Amino acid sequence: MTLTSPITISKLKTTFGTSYNKIGQICAYANINMWSKYKPFRSSSLSFASISSRDSALAAANQGLAMGSTYSTPAACLAAAKSLGSGGSSWSYLRPRGLASLEWFRFLDFEGYNHSAVAPMQFGFAYDSYVSNENLTVIENAVFDLRKVDFGELSSYNHLGLVIQKSGGTAMATSWNYDTFIKSILLSGLADGNYECALFFSNTNLGSVWGSASQQGSYILIPYPYKTFNLSGVAFSIRGRDVISTSSAFKFTIYITSTRARTINQLFIRYRKTGNYSYNSSLGRYVLGLRAAGEQDIEIGDVSDIVSYSEQVSFTSIDNITDPAPQNGNFFAEYSYNNVAYTTLLSLPHIGE
Repeated sequence: MTLTSPITISKLKTTFGTSYNKIGQICAYANINMWSKYKPFRSSSLSFASISSRDSALAAANQGLAMGSTYSTPAACLAAAKSLGSGGSSWSYLRPRGLASLEWFRFLDFEGYNHSAVAPMQFGFAYDSYVSNENLTVIENAVFDLRKVDFGELSSYNHLGLVIQKSGGTAMATSWNYDTFIKSILLSGLADGNYECALFFSNTNLGSVWGSASQQGSYILIPYPYKTFNLSGVAFSIRGRDVISTSSAFKFTIYITSTRARTINQLFIRYRKTGNYSYNSSLGRYVLGLRAAGEQDIEIGDVSDIVSYSEQVSFTSIDNITDPAPQNGNFFAEYSYNNVAYTTLLSLPHIGE
């Protein structure tokens, strides 16, 4: 709901759900949305000649908001954000205090007030779990009344930064030019675990790769800066079950589970003799060898945005059809994710029916 002229006591009482009848009481009311661009603010002017002159005075008052402390390192930002928690902000609203402080209460301040406004410059992560070969995607919520350019105090803070720390680990930070709503940050090389994070504005370019969180500079927390994410080396668990052997085929169901929706590219189920796969310890997986006579591929193709998935496939006329023991042959699943290829030896807990 946005207030338009004429601004009346009755309209303000309805907006805020109050029984107050005095403009001074309403201008200092606790239910005013601090994130609206237009709202009562501290000024010694009794009135303004126009809306534009009101807006100029509001901009000079930093939109009526205080941004909290300025921190000297990204690590200090993280400590402060952790103390605030996921629902806390260091920003505050400087309501007008009345003539005793040489600050007037004005009807005109409510012209354009948006009772549904949300905090500006809110950033979050696309997901709450990632794997080491993914990018952490930082996304700005672009639905707001206020923008960075509205705050004169942020004019020299041209970088957005992220500081992260795993429990018991060393805090690390990175930053980038504040010129995009979406930023992807490579997570390769970070240890698995739960990470606590904080997002901040910086007058210092920390660089595009993870570096020291102790670099001196000037840092201001964004509204609601505290975030978390989990990093795990495993994106999928793939296994085969319910294997049925007949005179003509093996049938089984491939199960794929993930901590969140992901896409597998070019999923294959392959029956191969063990000798045609070799286990590469440095890669931590089996590597495909040449296909021999009697060995088969079943191509399932791309599986999009899955959290769990199952599909029954069958192989016909393969060798050793009634004896899938390891010395004769095995089933493997092959797939690619984020342009990285994986090969998994499928477990076969149930044979024969």
